[in-house]
Amino acid sequence: MSAPASADRRRSCSAATVAAAIVAVLAAGAGWARAEIDFAASLSIPLDDDGRAFINVSSNYYHADPDVVVFASQRLRRPVDEIPVALFIADQARRPPRAVIDLRLSGKSWLDIYVSFGLPYAVLFADVPPDPGPPYGHAWGYWKKHRDNPRSRIVLTDGEFADLVNLRIAHRALGVDAREVVRLRGQGRPFRVITGNAYRARHGGKPEGKPGGKSAGKPGGEPKGGGKGKPKDHGKPGPS
Repeated sequence: MSAPASADRRRSCSAATVAAAIVAVLAAGAGWARAEIDFAASLSIPLDDDGRAFINVSSNYYHADPDVVVFASQRLRRPVDEIPVALFIADQARRPPRAVIDLRLSGKSWLDIYVSFGLPYAVLFADVPPDPGPPYGHAWGYWKKHRDNPRSRIVLTDGEFADLVNLRIAHRALGVDAREVVRLRGQGRPFRVITGNAYRARHGGKPEGKPGGKSAGKPGGEPKGGGKGKPKDHGKPGPS
């Protein structure tokens, strides 16, 4: 083969490689929407459209194994509210979601599970806007004041912990402005409703796929108290 022909072949291969790389990058950027799984269709728990969207958004965002989502729905007491939290902790800790679910089933609070993996408070507050109102204001204010003190300990109820996690998911997975999330939660709007509305706005209608069951009022529900109320023991120093 002549030198010019060899050079042309190399240029052709190089151009094809670059083109393939560009296509791969573009496909990856759009892949979340195309590859979205209807996790809720496999669940046997009662779900309305908002509950289905809530499960699907969080499970897709954390690339959950469908079998794990089914496992969680069968064992957690309030699966609609607890599955997103379990997936968040597993993702942050880089541990299997089943390990987190087992700790939850043993009776541990979400915060105890989170801290047991050595995870920092800063991640919980990363998406909370400055000086938010309820249900975030008290915990955020204490964390802001004491975040540089490694001995400080923040106490969060399960509802408050879930509020922080779900704000993160609504903001990062669906692009909902964090201040809007705080405003809606301050009005008492459940996260499944916030997420359901954002999901439909993004996708132009209701989530596709077979429903996992009939609507049952407040499917899955929220942790009692919905994350409202003043956390106990904020600010107690941890052991030396």
